[in-house]
Amino acid sequence: MTPIIRHLFLSIAVCLILSACKPKSLPRECSDITQNIRACTSNNNCTGGQICLNQPDISNDKTCGFNKPSNIGACLPNTSLFNGRCISNAPCNAACAATSTAPRVCNIISNTCDIPPDRADTSCKQTCPAGSLLVYDNIDASITLGCHTLSCACAPLPEIHLGDLGRFVSMTQSGNNLFASAYDATYGDLVIMTYNAQTLEQTALRYADGFPNSGKITGNPTGRRGGRLDKGRNVGTHTAIAMRNGRPIVVYVDEESQSLKIAFLEIDGKITTGVIHQATKSAGENIGRFSSIVVDEAGVIHVAYFADNITIDAQRVSTPMYARAKISLPKTPEDWDHLAIEPMRHCDDKGCLQETADPACKHKDPSSFQLASLNFTENSRGNGLYTAIAIHNDKPMVVYQDSAHGYVRGATANFTRTDPTPTDFTTTKIDCGVGSIDVGNYTALRIAPNNDVVVAYGDGLGNTIHTYRGEDFARGTTTRIDDGLRASHDIRVGGPISILFDSHGTASFIYGDLSNNDVIITTPSENGFVHHTIIANGAFGSAQSAVVISDDQALILAHRRSFKQATPGDLVLRTLDLRAF
Repeated sequence: MTPIIRHLFLSIAVCLILSACKPKSLPRECSDITQNIRACTSNNNCTGGQICLNQPDISNDKTCGFNKPSNIGACLPNTSLFNGRCISNAPCNAACAATSTAPRVCNIISNTCDIPPDRADTSCKQTCPAGSLLVYDNIDASITLGCHTLSCACAPLPEIHLGDLGRFVSMTQSGNNLFASAYDATYGDLVIMTYNAQTLEQTALRYADGFPNSGKITGNPTGRRGGRLDKGRNVGTHTAIAMRNGRPIVVYVDEESQSLKIAFLEIDGKITTGVIHQATKSAGENIGRFSSIVVDEAGVIHVAYFADNITIDAQRVSTPMYARAKISLPKTPEDWDHLAIEPMRHCDDKGCLQETADPACKHKDPSSFQLASLNFTENSRGNGLYTAIAIHNDKPMVVYQDSAHGYVRGATANFTRTDPTPTDFTTTKIDCGVGSIDVGNYTALRIAPNNDVVVAYGDGLGNTIHTYRGEDFARGTTTRIDDGLRASHDIRVGGPISILFDSHGTASFIYGDLSNNDVIITTPSENGFVHHTIIANGAFGSAQSAVVISDDQALILAHRRSFKQATPGDLVLRTLDLRAF
């Protein structure tokens, strides 16, 4: 090799290695499918869900595009694989209108609707059915291998993405299936999910109510919400779930009508909905919050819930309500018996109903509450918040918070579950707090294996968790099980509480560490109660629901509420052995 040739060879090699001789843009033989690519410097330059990427097959400069899947074909959470790309919403705005002479093709590279070039074959002239898009099915090969005949295919639109899923979560179990109800805050929908209790694999997710039945389809029409992104009715808050014959029944609030509804998941997978208690919204009624449900051994449905600003005997009142289904599949309010458990005057700018002081409770002056900020959330004032219902000795029992006075109350039916007509309840103060501190936040109620009545609740400041256990609401003992004091630092405790019983009847309590947004389990010991953090570092504590599945194993369904850490729809299931605590 002569010195000149050797020098030329070395120059070319160095040039290639250092990329010093790269042209500003790669030669594009097939510019007919890349001509609409948009250059970018940041994601702000891109639209339609695309981001600013390095795409060396297309350009040496950054261009707008969709991410490709991993080597194993996986996409990031809350994105779907479509036409070789990971997308969160359908490309090309989910539709490419045909020209007067031919269809147009959705170009996944540029996210534009193209008129097919001359080298496209006849497959690019077909018309696709609703719910699918005409796309190039070999576009990457065309770019990397040079110009060749383009072909097209009808690609089903991916499912629309999950929203902010998991608030107002409630969970139950039947056999090897777990069922959970929740509210999707992005769309305003009720969602029912099914899991395998052993593997924790999600086997079904159904949008049950709230989505529109007509309108533009931008996703798979057989998938979530029928493929529609448009919002429908805002429903699905304050869910509570129970089982009957292996199928879940969910009660929940229709926020638009401020009424209480019910949904049945039938054996064929279809969902039937009905109304339990219809509010007169124009009159300011607000019905159904803090709902609770139990199904008795005969399959009859019993529901407890909060009703505010309703009229009874010409008075505007708030009250815990009891409803019992008259038929197996109730659809209208007429299919239910309704009974106001303990009406008190509706809290307004004039205050709430004053009670006569008694030696058992220190009276709390309702005028100290900021009633002007009523918003019918967890901070509502009235009688009947945080209801929980159970059947005990063949009678319905309900616990709830009298938020007007800061008490925990229990109500026992003066009728059995089979009596033809519900009559009334006897109410009892379970706990009245200490001084001016309210109690009764997030009340929970379970019947223990030995038939004891067990209640759990927090105080209004998030400082303590308490439990009550006894033969009924009048003969029992109240115990503080968590004062929030820890060796290293104090924490706030509270949020939804789950009461679990192991095979020996020992009660454990699961609730939130509100300071760190973790999940805590508290169990009895010889020296009192012991607290363990069981789910941490993920903002889980603000919403959770737990059940015991088998062999003293508890399963917790938690929702990540941190906007910085969470992906929408990010639900976390964990099992733990109660014998370890």
